[in-house]
Amino acid sequence: IKVSRLEGGDNSLLLERKVAGKACQMVVDTGATHTIVRKGFIPNLKLHTPSRGYLIETANGESMEVAGEAQVTIEVGSKQIPHRAFVANISDPVILGMDFMNSHKVVLDFDERSIRIGNEETTLKMSKEDVGVIRQ
Repeated sequence: IKVSRLEGGDNSLLLERKVAGKACQMVVDTGATHTIVRKGFIPNLKLHTPSRGYLIETANGESMEVAGEAQVTIEVGSKQIPHRAFVANISDPVILGMDFMNSHKVVLDFDERSIRIGNEETTLKMSKEDVGVIRQ
């Protein structure tokens, strides 16, 4: 898993909702293979340490260790969706990756800037600042 940085990330889609009951802007990243929550973003989060270590490669080529995995609830519209996410020292609160989108049959509409699960659609916001993204 690789973390990179977008300068002036005007093309980044943000979902303003809650993760584990805490409001945040999640980066919706179709290039991210996994969903990642920033370490320390959610207090008292119960971490499970994976049996094998995972590393995140940063944009400058340095490696960052994944602290663990955690079961979190991700809010999309009125839906509360349980999902297992990696936890690491990333700059964004949450990066919503393809693992979440595939598992929950998410439909992204780039023209309308919306995300849909089932029959419920939620508007996405475009980023006006630097945001972190994940690339494999």
